[in-house]
Amino acid sequence: MTIKKCYLLSIVFSMVLLAVSCSNNGNKNNETSLEKENNSVTATSEPGIIQNEQEPDHEFEQELEQEIKPFINISGNIVNGGLVASDGDFIYFSNQGYLRGGYLSVMNYDGSNIQVLTEDLPYYMNVVDDYIYYIDVGSGHDVVDDFSNYMMLYRIRTDGSDRQRLGDNAKDVHVVDGWIYYISYSDFRKIYTMRLDGSERRKLCDDMVMNINVVDDFIYYINESSSDFIYRIRTDGTDRQRVIDISTTFINVVGDTVYFNYAEDDMRLYSVKADGTELTKINTHWTQWFNVHEDRIFYVSGNRLDPIGRLYSIDKDGNNHRLVNEKTRDIYIIGDRVFFNIATENTETWLTRFDLHSINFDGSDLRPVIKED
Repeated sequence: MTIKKCYLLSIVFSMVLLAVSCSNNGNKNNETSLEKENNSVTATSEPGIIQNEQEPDHEFEQELEQEIKPFINISGNIVNGGLVASDGDFIYFSNQGYLRGGYLSVMNYDGSNIQVLTEDLPYYMNVVDDYIYYIDVGSGHDVVDDFSNYMMLYRIRTDGSDRQRLGDNAKDVHVVDGWIYYISYSDFRKIYTMRLDGSERRKLCDDMVMNINVVDDFIYYINESSSDFIYRIRTDGTDRQRVIDISTTFINVVGDTVYFNYAEDDMRLYSVKADGTELTKINTHWTQWFNVHEDRIFYVSGNRLDPIGRLYSIDKDGNNHRLVNEKTRDIYIIGDRVFFNIATENTETWLTRFDLHSINFDGSDLRPVIKED
């Protein structure tokens, strides 16, 4: 895989994470504001900030006690790009560096027995019922001209057979309870849903969105048609609500809590309840990517000019801040390890390549997923 190709793929990845804003298309008639007239909470642009007080999500913690299973297809992995996924038995991944070309591959949990399943270049991988659902950004070809032509939705069996194109230029794919939810590039970044075989495709709302999370019966999203505020809508397309009128670029929803970076507070990390209450400031770093794991949050802190930053972890209450690794972007949690890309700059070409690594939660035992021969 050439340096030029890796650079172009890095551009695609950045474009995938940032959608283009446009007008609201007049969908305000079906909006249900969380602002009530009597005896209820009002979500305003300057809500009172609670300093690090929130009840634990016991149901989510019970799920996390299962071995490996809690982190299959969680929204935190998908909104980071979905380059790593698991079915509880194997890890499926794409290495975006030079090695193995970024192809959709599989390995054991100990990193052994790596096999390429297809030469597709996958993002937003979900592994459900012996199928991997994903977006192909290149099919092994250089990404040139209109990148959206490469953002097609596919599925393939976990043994590499029965590859099927399900249609649509898409991103942020979530497979939940027999349905696929995604952002459609074919229709100006609207939220769509379809059956697992691609049938019964339909639009759920007219908002232009980015960064969807599907949790319980709701889809949470950043509404680019409404100042990048946080919204949610039921998975059947009803009960559209504004969660809070704060602008953000990244959200991760766990239980009834929305974690997000606050654009007007220098991209620092916050949380808010799904009803718009209990706004809580968590860190003081410029935060680009993050992923929630039990009582810890792993996040990448960089700056506006450089998307490559340091990997940190912090308690949900803002305590026990810890540096985990340098030169990192995007974060995936599988089992008891954190997967992420490490950036390496070529001093001759000034291009950057990204190679997938994993590390223990405490920052020990850093390993490349694919080793140099």
